[in-house]
Amino acid sequence: MALAKDVQKNTANNVYENARPCLRKKNGNYHVIYFYLTGSQVNDMFSCEEKMTTEVNQILLGLQNDGYEILDVQLRPTFEDASLSILKRKVFLLSINYR
Repeated sequence: MALAKDVQKNTANNVYENARPCLRKKNGNYHVIYFYLTGSQVNDMFSCEEKMTTEVNQILLGLQNDGYEILDVQLRPTFEDASLSILKRKVFLLSINYR
């Protein structure tokens, strides 16, 4: 399980590093950045979604470590990817408002 979590952290860190050029300069204004995420296979409706929790927390940690203030985080279901439908995975849009 620890190996899977490390992979998720590394993936999120890579996504954040690639998104860095999209971040606006710190100027006191509100800004937004979007990411697509896929959830894990749904086994239990009342359990922690560890994959997305780890990935989102790593992205938020990267923003905060770079000195940004997180104002709002929203996760919206967008669609079910046909290639992932057998696994019952959905694609989500993560929006992070920051300054």
